[in-house]
Amino acid sequence: MGRVEEVRVEGLANGGDALGTLRSGKVVFIPRGVPGDLLRVRLTREKKRWARGEILEVVEASEHRREARCEAFRRGCGGCDFWHFDYERELAWKSEAAREAMERISGVEFPAPRVVGASPVEGSRSRSTFHQRRRDQVVQVGFFEAGSHRVVGVDACPMAAEEINRGLSEVREGLALLGKAEIRVETAGGGQVVMVVDAPGGRIGAARAAVERAVARSETVKGVVVRGSGESFRVGELGVEAGEVLAAPPVEGARMEPGGFRQAHRGLNGRLVAMVRDAVGERWDRSRVVEGFCGAGNFSFALAPVVSELVGLEGAREAVEVARRLAEDGGAEHLHFEVADLFEAGAIESYLRGGEVVVLDPPRAGAVEVCRSVAASDVVGVVYVSCDPGCLGRDLRELKEGFIVESVTFVDMFPRTSHVETVVVLSRR
Repeated sequence: MGRVEEVRVEGLANGGDALGTLRSGKVVFIPRGVPGDLLRVRLTREKKRWARGEILEVVEASEHRREARCEAFRRGCGGCDFWHFDYERELAWKSEAAREAMERISGVEFPAPRVVGASPVEGSRSRSTFHQRRRDQVVQVGFFEAGSHRVVGVDACPMAAEEINRGLSEVREGLALLGKAEIRVETAGGGQVVMVVDAPGGRIGAARAAVERAVARSETVKGVVVRGSGESFRVGELGVEAGEVLAAPPVEGARMEPGGFRQAHRGLNGRLVAMVRDAVGERWDRSRVVEGFCGAGNFSFALAPVVSELVGLEGAREAVEVARRLAEDGGAEHLHFEVADLFEAGAIESYLRGGEVVVLDPPRAGAVEVCRSVAASDVVGVVYVSCDPGCLGRDLRELKEGFIVESVTFVDMFPRTSHVETVVVLSRR
């Protein structure tokens, strides 16, 4: 049992935990605290300079604290971080925490950021991954409890698109026969969904007939693929309308396979992509663009009207093949896509001729090797889209000697969580 103290919450840290100060002067991180709270806290971990604590009692509630409307959140679900205060406060606090982390890590002072909130907040996620586990002879489907791998069961997630919840409910009895599984559900267009289910130790044969019957009855579930250790099966049709994944698909009616990367907020992806397109078009119209971590072309195809040439680089061969096919079908001859591991030092260098604009949208690990190469090149501008302020700050440290930060925009692609998407535009000094 850790020692107990009363702590006044002073703010939020990047990552969502509340911040307070112990009697010793040490910083303490407290999940689900609200700035202004006076909390009775038990320390669960203590280091030389910081500690973590859990709330035993809200001694004095902040004026901003609210009763969480999500029942699963009240039971400890870790899928979201912020149901215990208003969305306007969430947006302001987490944007400020992200800005502070980026400035501290990068050593760069940013211009006043623009903040773009989510609309709608609820029912906005176009993809969700549910965990299925058997416990005490009962199969639970939901999300992990914060800080653990215990599943908190949910009947419907208020953040997921309505068809995701409806589709899962229509096939969950069949999927329950698999036992342990990870169930990715994503919108496919037309109010339907597709599912990719990974059940490496699952009872594939036992579940197949039940899943087939459920999909046959369902008007929502377009198709399901179940992947086991040595046996897999598909039911239904798994094509996803390209417009569900790409902001500007080059071919009307194009279809894509499920399971690839896509932005989470179904309404904000178009706005995010337009920001990047406008940043390039207004500053460097008709430039040659090298796009790192291009995926299947979410930014690439929207950039097509404002670039003279675009080379998209991506480590996932399947995504590159999709982008090439769409570019060919859409007649976008000035868009080229190549397989490249951009986590390797110098991997981007052979694509830089001088005078390019570089567009980046890396995964959470960031793009430090790319930024090192860009810093030593003649690239004239960078548009960096990031889902991790800490890694973005680290990467901007590589660029700060040669580039000026012109603008910073926070886009709340992940409402009710601590995550925020950031768009930074940089120009050569």
